[in-house]
Amino acid sequence: MNNALNQLQPYPFEKLRALLGSVTPEGLTRIQLFSGGAEAVEAAFRLAKSVTKNFEFVGFSGAFHGKTGGVLPLLWGDFKDGLGPFVPGTYVAPYAYCYRCPLKLTHPDCGMACVEETRSVIRNQSGGRVAAIIVEPMQGTAGNVIPPPGFIAAVRGLAKEIGALTAVLGGIDGLVFTAGIGENSAEIRRRVVDASAWLGIELDDDANARRGPRISREGSRVSAWVIPTNEELMIARHTGMLLGLIEEACLVLCALL
Repeated sequence: MNNALNQLQPYPFEKLRALLGSVTPEGLTRIQLFSGGAEAVEAAFRLAKSVTKNFEFVGFSGAFHGKTGGVLPLLWGDFKDGLGPFVPGTYVAPYAYCYRCPLKLTHPDCGMACVEETRSVIRNQSGGRVAAIIVEPMQGTAGNVIPPPGFIAAVRGLAKEIGALTAVLGGIDGLVFTAGIGENSAEIRRRVVDASAWLGIELDDDANARRGPRISREGSRVSAWVIPTNEELMIARHTGMLLGLIEEACLVLCALL
């Protein structure tokens, strides 16, 4: 029967692929068909691991992504009762369920606190190796929950923040603050380090208050530093180089004339 189905499937599958290809963004050159949602999510997890070289995942309360082993830890409710132990490296943050806010706050006065709580979950619970954040634009299993405008965009921004350095640089060895704000604002440095804690940076508050030079704690996986710079001197040097190039160009033109 499977062989017969395989012989019958190519034509409709090709039509479906062609249809999908006509509406997907330019640059997407491969379409993979799956038998169900859980299988598609599992494939997305494998792809995220392959691309980022990381292995942790973050989901949201009220979510339902299927009942296969890889997504089971991110399942909400009693669907997974008696099915443990679960795959490690998975974490759950509060979804933007404004009608019954898990944080007991009121939108929009909350300032999208659930997104900040997601940042906190990543910072304090993960090992700094998040491969992807999985989120439903509208939850169905939890009761047709529609998040407020801006929530999905904020989560996407958080995911980009997490992935940018690890995907491009493979992580960092150190973080340096210098010049105007970086050198002189302890509060800005604290906020940057807090937002980058997933990289393994632990701030030494006393050292940060006195402007370092090292402002990360001993044992911090990634070090952070304050290195003064003389901006006026740098501007003068670059201006001098530019004027020298202009003078050299004028001499060349004069010689040609």
